[in-house]
Amino acid sequence: MIPATFGDFLRQADGHLDAALAGWDQVADPAAAACELRRVVTVMTRFLDDRIRVDVIEAAGRTDLNPWERATIDTRTALRQAADCLTQDSEIIDGTGSRPGRDPARSLAAAATCLTAGRDLLNTHTATSPQDLREHRSDWAPTLVSLPVTRALTAQIARWSRQLVSVTAILASADPAATPAAVTAGESLQAASQWLWAAGTAIRPAQAADPATAEDSRLLQAIPAAQPPARLPPGGAEPVTELCAGLTASAQRLRAAIFTTAGQAPWMPSLTADTWRWTARAIAVTGHASELTLRSLTRHPGQPGSPLDGPQLQAAAEATARSWAAWRQVSAAWTGLTTETHGQASPVVPEINDLVLRMGRLAWNDPHWTPARRPAATRRDPATLISSDAGIAAVVSAVHQAADAFARIAAADLKAVSTAGGAGRLYVTTRSLPQGYDVPRPYATAPADRTSPLLHAYQAAVQASTRAADTLAAVALASNAPSSTLALARAAARPRRDQAVGEDQRLAAAVPATRTGTTRPIAGPVERAVRQLRVTDPGLLLRVAAIDGAARQLLVQAAAASPPSGLPSNTAAVEQRAPGSPAQLAAKDSPASPAAWLAAALSRNHPATAATRPDASRTPQAPPVQRSGGPGRTSA
Repeated sequence: MIPATFGDFLRQADGHLDAALAGWDQVADPAAAACELRRVVTVMTRFLDDRIRVDVIEAAGRTDLNPWERATIDTRTALRQAADCLTQDSEIIDGTGSRPGRDPARSLAAAATCLTAGRDLLNTHTATSPQDLREHRSDWAPTLVSLPVTRALTAQIARWSRQLVSVTAILASADPAATPAAVTAGESLQAASQWLWAAGTAIRPAQAADPATAEDSRLLQAIPAAQPPARLPPGGAEPVTELCAGLTASAQRLRAAIFTTAGQAPWMPSLTADTWRWTARAIAVTGHASELTLRSLTRHPGQPGSPLDGPQLQAAAEATARSWAAWRQVSAAWTGLTTETHGQASPVVPEINDLVLRMGRLAWNDPHWTPARRPAATRRDPATLISSDAGIAAVVSAVHQAADAFARIAAADLKAVSTAGGAGRLYVTTRSLPQGYDVPRPYATAPADRTSPLLHAYQAAVQASTRAADTLAAVALASNAPSSTLALARAAARPRRDQAVGEDQRLAAAVPATRTGTTRPIAGPVERAVRQLRVTDPGLLLRVAAIDGAARQLLVQAAAASPPSGLPSNTAAVEQRAPGSPAQLAAKDSPASPAAWLAAALSRNHPATAATRPDASRTPQAPPVQRSGGPGRTSA
């Protein structure tokens, strides 16, 4: 079943309004039509209420509003006045024997229902907190408040407002009776008509300064509901079209799962070293298959006149190759690190597993391909992979959807792993530490020199995955692939250049530097607690960071005043843990992954990955752990 989009409701509303205008030659029930017209105008006003929460008085003193924000405020103000006039009119003529559901009233009622349903679809992406703050519920939420969507929606509502001017004019002249009530109703309808005309023309300055484009309207219509599609488990012998559809569904579900788990604390059971390590390996395998698929397309870029060319696809394949190579480094960087919980309970695991299998079967000519069977498989013939430009667009869309999801995973995992490391939730075997560490437990908190390579590997994966997703987005737009709306959404939600530079600097500062010099410390406990509440107010975050900075400075002064201990700087913090602390729960070796075939296949096909493991003499295996006896029974 094809999921509903906002455009479905817009098109239906357009049809009902056109039908309403076509039926005004014989208005049998002006009262019912006026009531339904008021409903339509009220819903249109609520659309703009959702866009911006600044009233006209506050906007008069603001100098930071762009032309479309001012146009939205002016249009909303005019629609509110029109709705008030229609409310007064309906109170006067409601008692004249109206018959709801007849003549144009029926079309107006259907239009109001479609617009209400469309607004409900948009609101699935956001929620309002008890403090009247907007909270995001999907990764589409930033796109909803972006400038392109604001332009398209405000321009659409302005067009409807001009269309409804004729409706109010006809309603005003529908009742020839010269009664006082009819005269008053006519005056109210005339006032409503003037306000609707003002709402329809309020966008002219914004249109002149920054015109709405066809891409804006396309993006607005493509907004889906926040509910992800149902899972499509891989089957046997799926054709290329079904493989592409399954890849798209898995990528959409994966993005929803990432958004759901993004706010979890670093010690949640689903955030484990096993999950992060397995995710990196699986993305590396999927990326390799994506690269091979794109290289197949370069040998068959399309029919004559196709918008795709060989160099464009070649650039996408090169960016994808760099991306999955960066994920291999992330997998290798996890060697010797673990968390206090283990296993793979994260909801991202089944979706990534589906992506691995389908992308491999798209690249290799084996309907039952798995990473373990890769050596026995042959590359798919490009002629069987695609047969027309439509086939090229479907394959490009599937690869782009997966690359975009992997870029989201890279950013989310970097943040989660960095937070876990700052909270002391990453561990190493005690025997792998230098001799100066006297820790009476099999596992100890990982020092900075052990977590820094991991964070740098994730930073490289973020950059490479983002670059690959952007390159594929350009290919999707050039080929008009189904995922081109995703590319438009990402571009619309992207912050301005100055904001993006500041975010990149903040993200780079979160990774400890390997060179000597001053580095920005990882977020302190107060900042982590506030960020877990999803607070985004810059002023509040600056105050929180200042509090953590003052606490660090106080600790530095206290350490300088204390006598030397003769041990490494982090040993005291490790030894302060109680015998029953969570560090003892990590006294185990990393268990075998349920997808061990994936790791085995990588080791066979990429010996360089296995060669990056540290010397066994430096990281000996921990002794057996008696799990059933609890932390107190762990033997060192």
